[in-house]
Amino acid sequence: MKKEVFQGPRLHSVPAHALRQLVYKLLRRWAQEHQQELAFDPVVPAYDLMARRMLIWGFYEREYLDTLMHFLAFARDRMQSGICIDAGANIGNHSLYFSRHFSKVIAFEPNPEVLEILRINARKAGNVEVVPKGLGREPGSGVMDAPRGNLGAGRVVAAHAEHAGRASNAQDPASAAATASPVEIIRLDDFLATRKAEADRVVLLKMDTEGFERSILEGSTQLLRKSKPVVIFEVHAEALQDPARSPIPVLEELGYQFHIWQRPFRLGQSKPAKLLSKLIQLFAGRRLLLVPVSATDIPVRNHRFIVAMHPDMSSQDQQLQCC
Repeated sequence: MKKEVFQGPRLHSVPAHALRQLVYKLLRRWAQEHQQELAFDPVVPAYDLMARRMLIWGFYEREYLDTLMHFLAFARDRMQSGICIDAGANIGNHSLYFSRHFSKVIAFEPNPEVLEILRINARKAGNVEVVPKGLGREPGSGVMDAPRGNLGAGRVVAAHAEHAGRASNAQDPASAAATASPVEIIRLDDFLATRKAEADRVVLLKMDTEGFERSILEGSTQLLRKSKPVVIFEVHAEALQDPARSPIPVLEELGYQFHIWQRPFRLGQSKPAKLLSKLIQLFAGRRLLLVPVSATDIPVRNHRFIVAMHPDMSSQDQQLQCC
């Protein structure tokens, strides 16, 4: 047996190790702050994009959600006794956030890769119901495609012809180990038809379904006409360019009005302009603006989520600033 001291391979440089130690201490401090805010610790996939954001901010899209709640402060009483529908709940980030503001959240998520995590988080919240199905304009089935490392980008493909063109991320070499699973699609109106008491209490419909937003709305017209919930939805530029896929016309026809997110001090899209904008925001403070726009003036770009509200919901029609 050798008696020499064994020296293992060098793992990290000194600067890299120091940086990791600093990041670890910051994450530990932020985790303590989040634990004080929540009554429970949510479960997240360790290396997923959404998990990283939740570790830092407590919730993914936290500043947008906080601003939205300020915007909807006039409806606080309705929310506290009302229901939120979360279409595309993923691991439950938005469901958990909204569970603190609504009496109940109904979370629809067809992706089996995240369902068990969502169910655990729902049990922890106590007022989140998980429905392991997707939503669409008509009952049927599809295939769930979820890329590794960003489960929030999972999408239903091949359920309807207009979505078949949205190729699976598995075809992209940069997206490794994607999985495809069969899923069931139902109409939201059909689901709520047997729950009329709950249908009347729906105050918010959130959609983040990677291109399925219009299909969901077309399967929810009874709800939209009767309850007129606030609708928030992610939408990509390619959908806005295609009238057959854009969710905007469906909501516009029902009388909804729109708000989009902006930041002050935006000086342009070039790299120098973006850098200067961030420097100004650093000293002036970050804030978000919710700006009312007509359906025809919505910029053709990727939107984190657009806020659509029926005039019957509120008489407010002004730009909101929230620090």
